Amino acid sequence: MDEDIHLGDDGSIVYDGFGEIESLYDRLDSVITAIEDRNTSGNDIILEPEERTCLLEFYVVGHAHLERLTAIILYETLGGEERPPQNTIAFFREFSQARREDLLFHTGIIDSGLKGELSNIRQYRNDLVHAQHNRMYLPDGKPLRALVNRAIDTIQKLDEQVDELGSSASS
Repeated sequence: MDEDIHLGDDGSIVYDGFGEIESLYDRLDSVITAIEDRNTSGNDIILEPEERTCLLEFYVVGHAHLERLTAIILYETLGGEERPPQNTIAFFREFSQARREDLLFHTGIIDSGLKGELSNIRQYRNDLVHAQHNRMYLPDGKPLRALVNRAIDTIQKLDEQVDELGSSASS
């Protein structure tokens, strides 16, 4: 059985979202090394199908996790205890991710640096999902390892913020 999804002691399904992202990151790290080893010409790099898949999966799953985390953080900080968590989280999930990021920033929950990192992840994910050429090749000089490292650091930072809030809704 997958380590990131398992049965808890009480028989409930337990999903470790960040654990899944760490697994995808580990797989992507070796892919990036192969890309870097191949980049000796100074030209754009055509990505192999497996490389494209790893990159796309990391950003899609990572972004989905960020969408979940931002909704939970908004619930925990703005939702109010008298409202059922799932209803309030569903309400915040109806907002676009960009809108949730703006709300987190304008209410002082996150700073401009974190807002910028969230925006970068969202934009790169959108570029990968909606523009085939962005999945086909990597422009020479694009700092892929730095982008991926910043993405996982940002996801981890929000994951830790949810843990610090002690959210019962994060299960």
